Amino acid sequence: MRAYGPKIGKSALRELQKKLLDLQKEGVNFEGYEIHHDIDIKLHSLFLEEAGNEAMKKLMDGLNSRVMYIRMVHSPERFQPSVAKHLRIISGLLDVDPAMASNAMRRHLANGREDISSM
Repeated sequence: MRAYGPKIGKSALRELQKKLLDLQKEGVNFEGYEIHHDIDIKLHSLFLEEAGNEAMKKLMDGLNSRVMYIRMVHSPERFQPSVAKHLRIISGLLDVDPAMASNAMRRHLANGREDISSM
């Protein structure tokens, strides 16, 4: 995060931030899940592209359809918190606050592991 986050283009981050803010206002619906999933994939892709880790990219590509299923079927109540977590990560990157972005990413990953293991 600290090594690759600052290298991600600010315009791409601002675009994702705007879409997430719109989702926060709109609330939960099927289209929102799809948009959120697309944003999630794009955000992860930005990191993976900067890291140049092809093995991790392939792993994430394989997990994306399972993540969408988990979000839609098992965790509608987690939609808005997930949007907020992504916004914190992006805010840390845009504010060039590596500690904030890194901490937000750690919490996001830990929460994801907890969510999956609780199902």
